[in-house]
Amino acid sequence: MQPLRLISFSKLSRLLSDTSSRFVHFNSHDIFSKDNSLKSVKCFKSLCPKLNTEGKRQAAVLIPLCIVKDEISLLYTLRTNNLKRNSGQVSFPGGMRETDEQLQDTALRESCEELGISKTSIDIWGSGRFIVSKDIAIMPFLGNIGVIEPENLDISSEETTVKQINDDTSVHK
Repeated sequence: MQPLRLISFSKLSRLLSDTSSRFVHFNSHDIFSKDNSLKSVKCFKSLCPKLNTEGKRQAAVLIPLCIVKDEISLLYTLRTNNLKRNSGQVSFPGGMRETDEQLQDTALRESCEELGISKTSIDIWGSGRFIVSKDIAIMPFLGNIGVIEPENLDISSEETTVKQINDDTSVHK
């Protein structure tokens, strides 16, 4: 099994408030609305500067928002230790672009392979800007994968392992 991590937005609300005594409350209707998805992607793009991607291989990842046990969550994976590159690292589902493939399709394909979900269950909101390493340019896509039950995901054990973090608890599969 692949490690799966879920982060609850309720924990992040404290970071987004102006003072320690004021909290920002999120609800799924507001977060997953079309209006908010457009605002989120605009903000997401502004976070990263435009970088030179010339001569670099391209990859794509999905930053999946979801709902787990009625909580808005962020899902990410932990790569297995048997991989040649980036083993044991925390990552978002994704991978290398195949010839003549659009980057959004790369993020969808890899997310489906790693998480065992269908393309129709992923609502891509938009992309950020390339994140560039020494030899790879990675395009992040922000998307909604809806309500999930982590224990029912068909995780690819070849690439990732499963771990769930939610409200300061950890569950290992």
